[in-house]
Amino acid sequence: MRGMAAAMGKLLLPVEALQVQAELSAAVLLLAFHRGAAPERILAVAVAALCGAHWLCACGMRPLFAWLGSDLGSTMLDCQILAGACMVAMRANRSYPLGIGGAQIVVIAVDLLRMFRPEISQFAHQVMAIAASWVQLGVLAAGLAGHIRRQRTHGRYPSWRKHLTPLPEGDPKLPETR
Repeated sequence: MRGMAAAMGKLLLPVEALQVQAELSAAVLLLAFHRGAAPERILAVAVAALCGAHWLCACGMRPLFAWLGSDLGSTMLDCQILAGACMVAMRANRSYPLGIGGAQIVVIAVDLLRMFRPEISQFAHQVMAIAASWVQLGVLAAGLAGHIRRQRTHGRYPSWRKHLTPLPEGDPKLPETR
């Protein structure tokens, strides 16, 4: 098949699919910086970095920290992206960052599965990780479209929540704990 390599460590996925994902990621990143608010910009950079990292891994870049047949550098990057997505999801006045975080949990699970089950093929690992990043890209694009639509219909609205938990109705102070 054109674009497929048989040897381990070489490009295992079609170059065209990775190229399309990189181009769509760049388009969403540019749109997020042009029309999005802070949560969209933060998540767009995270998703673009993740797509770039998976592209480098799929192209056969040697692992930075290999352990049990898995690239710990990629797993650490995935964990950092999950932490960033969770922080944005907790504070942002939007719900779509939860979808990005959920897809990132799938990516980390795939990394851990490959680490502890080395008999899983590298091709299957790459397909599962890249499929999750496609989901993240789609969720980010849908969230960005929703943000643009809300701005158009309702005007400006806050990007961040003021409190993680709502305050009691009548009393502006937090209740005392004993």
